[in-house]
Amino acid sequence: MKKFFAIIIIMVLGVCSFAAKEIFIATVDFTRLINEYERSQNVQDLLKMELDKRQGEIAELGNKLKEREEQIKNDKQSGKLTDAEYKKTLNDYQVDIIGFKKKANEFENELKELEQQHFESIRNEINNAIKKISAKMNIKYVLEITAVHFGGLDVTDDVLKELNSKK
Repeated sequence: MKKFFAIIIIMVLGVCSFAAKEIFIATVDFTRLINEYERSQNVQDLLKMELDKRQGEIAELGNKLKEREEQIKNDKQSGKLTDAEYKKTLNDYQVDIIGFKKKANEFENELKELEQQHFESIRNEINNAIKKISAKMNIKYVLEITAVHFGGLDVTDDVLKELNSKK
């Protein structure tokens, strides 16, 4: 009888110790990971520099178009342009405005594509770090912290430590 109770106690303790070693659900704050991951910050700085450069180029082109518009008005008012020349110059100017808008759209699309490429890579790195931490801590499921109302171990700091240790 004592052996029977001893076996039951050993089994209960074994189950309890196994359960204590395995964490079923953990949470992670993905927004915080994006904001605090050093490589993500570097990419954001790079994108900001590229955006500033492109905005400068667009502003310069826009200023040239405004100057040209003023020149066309002045030439028309001063009589430097005949009606036919004015119409042709105005038509050319409108074509340049369309080109300007097309260039601005191209810049915007290029920036979006660049951002998407960089952040896809960053998301993959974050997901790999989450998997590594999950395996190390015997975690079965990791959920975004905003999806969990109660419970779960927050492993955001552990994932950040893992990400920022790769240099």
